[in-house]
Amino acid sequence: MRKSIPVRRGSCGLQILAALAILAVVLLIVGVVGFIVSGPSSAASQFEAQLKKFTESATVFEAPGSKEIEFKAGGGVVMLSPEGMVGDKRIGTPPSSVTLDVKIESADGKALKFERNTAPRNPAAPFELIGFFKVDADGTYTVTVTPSDGSTPAAILVGAGTEQEVASLLSSVAALLTATVSGCVGICGLVGVMAFGIPALVMWRSKRRQQQEQRDPFGGAA
Repeated sequence: MRKSIPVRRGSCGLQILAALAILAVVLLIVGVVGFIVSGPSSAASQFEAQLKKFTESATVFEAPGSKEIEFKAGGGVVMLSPEGMVGDKRIGTPPSSVTLDVKIESADGKALKFERNTAPRNPAAPFELIGFFKVDADGTYTVTVTPSDGSTPAAILVGAGTEQEVASLLSSVAALLTATVSGCVGICGLVGVMAFGIPALVMWRSKRRQQQEQRDPFGGAA
């Protein structure tokens, strides 16, 4: 009976671990590069400044409900009020299962197009953008916000701004999101390098030692 060689049996496992380790290294590099390129520090500073500009002249009201607001030609954003505050009243943040339907109408009843933020809701985040809209002419507009279950209260903040300001705010949000995703990818890559790279290195050294012992079973002794 031919005796099997355990080194060959382990070679497949070594190759798999090595491949996973290489993939982890690639993820680590992509994550680090993406994090650096996104410039999280500058994006966060820019975002805070832009958000402050929107919130200083913003209108806050409680949903479900509606509010008449004066807008100049340009654009605006609809978001959840930070910490769920409407004046001195703390409403809190609705759970992630609740979505918010927004309708914006001009004085003559014409509906404005509302671009909804398609990112999943995160009630733990300090800022939640519901969506943004464009205003073609100065005037009074009615903003109506209805929760998906019809009853869960929410603190709504509506801020006015030019289309360029809205686009700049969204660009900062995208940069922060890119930095967050890149950071997660980089961490996953680092964990993968440790989880697969170290075992692969141990297996490779063990295989090399076994191969040397097979070539020189007496360890080079005279």
